[in-house]
Amino acid sequence: MPVRAVIGTQFGDEGKGKIVDFLSENADIVVRYAGGGNAGHTVVNRLGTFKARIVPVGMFTETVRLCVIGRGTVPDVRNIIDELKICAEKKIDVNRLMVDSSAHLIMPWHIAEDRLLEEAKGDGKIGTTGNGIGPCYSDKILRRNLRAGDLLNFEVFEKRFIKLKAEKRAYLLGQYSEHFENCASGCLFCEPMGRTDSEDIAEFKNHISCLANWFGGLENLICDTLPVLWNAVDNNERILLEGAQGALLSIDGGSYPYVTSSNTGAASASQGSGIPPNKIREVIGVAKAYMSRVGNGPFPTRMAPKMEKKIREHGKEYGTVTGRPRNCGWFDAPALERVIKENGITYLAITLLDILDHAERIGIGNGYNCIKSGDEGICFDAEHMLRSDNPKAAITYIDGWGPDKTVRGCKDLDSLPENAKRYIEFIEKSCGRKIKIISTGAAREDTIVIY
Repeated sequence: MPVRAVIGTQFGDEGKGKIVDFLSENADIVVRYAGGGNAGHTVVNRLGTFKARIVPVGMFTETVRLCVIGRGTVPDVRNIIDELKICAEKKIDVNRLMVDSSAHLIMPWHIAEDRLLEEAKGDGKIGTTGNGIGPCYSDKILRRNLRAGDLLNFEVFEKRFIKLKAEKRAYLLGQYSEHFENCASGCLFCEPMGRTDSEDIAEFKNHISCLANWFGGLENLICDTLPVLWNAVDNNERILLEGAQGALLSIDGGSYPYVTSSNTGAASASQGSGIPPNKIREVIGVAKAYMSRVGNGPFPTRMAPKMEKKIREHGKEYGTVTGRPRNCGWFDAPALERVIKENGITYLAITLLDILDHAERIGIGNGYNCIKSGDEGICFDAEHMLRSDNPKAAITYIDGWGPDKTVRGCKDLDSLPENAKRYIEFIEKSCGRKIKIISTGAAREDTIVIY
């Protein structure tokens, strides 16, 4: 069986958790390859409802034999423990998890720096989740961070932790002196920097003790996962690579600077997991039937306020991690076409089609008004749109199928309302890729597969 990668094709929140959970039924190994606790993958299956921030979604499928937090991620040990506790409560075998020893860890100062940096931007905020992701990746590139493997020698970890914390504390106190001078007692922004070294070290010791007890030794959790994955590839095991965020938020290909801090696409799936790119046989692009975006940045297909509110409420469009209301917009065809070409997407999985039951008319973005110098008419350049200031989309409207008809309960393509089928066909034609999976509800069984 091929190695398959699942990536988001929009601004994140596309429903990757649902699709990875569905595909996990036919997977032996699931690898989360990028991002950290800024992601929130929601799963609804027979075991319950789960919101995974760092643990691979495959943990919630009992037939998956191994789940890996890959080397391209930036996990917070606290998130790992919290999610393993939820698994244990559901009688899910937590010993199927491995963390790559090269994965860089979120430290307390990363969270403080993330929030202080965002505060200092004033009106120019990018909308970070404040979980320390950007500062952690930054310290990774600057070669001044701690990795998961460092926890295996705690004496060395402790010395490096204290040294790095002192350096970061001096930097933050100088860089954000105005905040610290006016800081109220108990401020969540700088609380991590107010803790003593002994308090931080004691907390990490408790985390290690907890994990060691679960796994019969920390070395059974944290290891070099690449030989394990290479061996699985050689043995033709079914491997699913789980992405985080979306392609339009990628650090290189997204709406910079309103982006996440990692690459989110197909190339990252190889680099972040350690599986060679020529072993990845399918790249599955997940796209919501409409679009949403949390935080700031260009969003040309944004709906009119009344429709946006309606879709937000029916689609429960609030951030899994932050709880912030998401901006909602219509499907952006040129942006998806660009993402497909950039990532070599094999086929598409469309999610939340059922939410459009509540739209009498459905919009589809087919260009932008961000005209290049000297040009006239509509711009079709998605990259130019991503660099533009508040671009607006040229929207084509088609008739919906609701409220008299619904896609909920449909088990195959033929049973969909006629206008829903026309909408699916329109998406395929506009972006040049087949849709093979359609999600018509949150549960695993609410899925149509087109062969």
